[in-house]
Amino acid sequence: MTTGPTKKNIAKSLESGVCMVCHDSPAKHSLALFYKESAHYTMPAAGVTAAGRSGCYPCHSGAAYVKYATNKTTPGYDQVADNFPSVSCATCHDPHTYNHEKQLRLATLDSLQNGYKIPEGTAGLGMLCMNCHRGRYNSKTNVDGYVTRFNTPGQAYPSRIYPHYSPQTDMLLGRNSYDWGLANLDGVTTHGGVENACVTCHMPTRVNGSGIHPDHSMKMSDPVTGDKVTACVSCHGSITHFTDIKAKADHDGDGVQESTVEEVHGLLEELAALLPKDASGAVIELANSATRAADSTAIANNPYGSRVFAGIWNYYYVEHDFSNGIHNPTYAIQLLKYTIMYVQSGVIPVELTSFTGSVENGLVSLQWQTATETNNRGFEVQRKTGDYNWQTVGFVSGKGTTTQMSNYTYSDNPVGITTLTKISYRLKQLDYDGTANYSKEINVEFSGAPKSFSLDQNYPNPFNPATVIRYAVPNESKVKVVVYNLAGEVVKELVNEVQSAGFHESTFNINSGVSLSSGIYFYSIEATPLNGNNSFRQTKKMILLK
Repeated sequence: MTTGPTKKNIAKSLESGVCMVCHDSPAKHSLALFYKESAHYTMPAAGVTAAGRSGCYPCHSGAAYVKYATNKTTPGYDQVADNFPSVSCATCHDPHTYNHEKQLRLATLDSLQNGYKIPEGTAGLGMLCMNCHRGRYNSKTNVDGYVTRFNTPGQAYPSRIYPHYSPQTDMLLGRNSYDWGLANLDGVTTHGGVENACVTCHMPTRVNGSGIHPDHSMKMSDPVTGDKVTACVSCHGSITHFTDIKAKADHDGDGVQESTVEEVHGLLEELAALLPKDASGAVIELANSATRAADSTAIANNPYGSRVFAGIWNYYYVEHDFSNGIHNPTYAIQLLKYTIMYVQSGVIPVELTSFTGSVENGLVSLQWQTATETNNRGFEVQRKTGDYNWQTVGFVSGKGTTTQMSNYTYSDNPVGITTLTKISYRLKQLDYDGTANYSKEINVEFSGAPKSFSLDQNYPNPFNPATVIRYAVPNESKVKVVVYNLAGEVVKELVNEVQSAGFHESTFNINSGVSLSSGIYFYSIEATPLNGNNSFRQTKKMILLK
């Protein structure tokens, strides 16, 4: 018989206390102090309510998440052993590997519950958080299911008209709310470019004694120091509170243009006023089985019919995000405004069902479609390249109010782009009262400068009173474009300047100081490259038909 040390006697535990032996030195190494302030420290474990409740894995079990991060496909959960602890230090950090920055267990979240595929590289270190801080359900499937039950007498409602308690990833990405399939909601983001997403904002460095460490409380507000705006100031300037960030308009209609968080709160209150309440006065969520019968009766007797299910779902989508809209204010505000109108009337202000772009003959061709419109003045077409600000490049008038499907197009000529470039576009939809809503962004790859000179046929042709003449310049050149009559006399000089490489256009309008009769006219281009290459000259015919 042998005695002495053996591996079998080594105790193993994922409990945070193992780490706190060293990482809880108040004067210098105070990570544990911050961690104990977090909801991770106090969050109920999966087995607290019912032993072996594996449906709450991996997020309510630290042991289960470790297995999930190691093998998402077949994690091999143990419904007894994995019920403890909740979220501890070793849940997020692997002390025995340096494969990832900060020794994080960086499991990749591939998609949301509605099937949306998350682009590679999204969120950086915040990807770890996204594995649990996301909705548990497909919003459309669940809400449509409730509507079906509402319209089928005798059908009982299942629990929960909400996407669970922490759909922050869905909100950040602008996805998986009940958005009616609208292209001007789906994918709208405000903070999608923050490098490490959750980590950047929720874990700034925090000082305790001589120790400076990432803030593991994750909280964005402190009763002593106030709002934690460290990550906000680089974009929003010298603010000290979240309420210093003002909204772009009076979105909740109370007559005061307030901060973004106050406007979102006002919209939540406005939506809540339309929705059925439980005995406590809260918006019904059907989470309590003991009151489900009474709550179901309240739903059945509400004045807005089955439309309240979209209202309840989106109310809790924003409410349970717990950021008061900060994670994605543009999306949260649009979603709440659309939901309020839908519950009240059954219509959406502008149902943008598609928005696409393609490159054709040196132009970016944009197409979009609406299913319905309410008080729609029109659309500003906005373009952005690289890190430059959005600029308005055109306007297309809307149809006002209509329930008919409407199709729109716009052709953009991004002059001056000479290399392969990603161009972003979005639509700014404007109502007659000045209210503005933004579409999602779309990207096109623009090939830049043409390979050779060319002169296109004018469009329209025949024309009256105006027509557009387009031409291609492969490198910087002195360009002259002139219109002639049949006798060879100059009618109008349209262009006479040095132009950069790219696709250019000029409009010939007979109402701009030129009096002409119907007939055949010619337009000619003469271009001389500044690099000494051969000149280019070409002439084409066009017809003025009054």
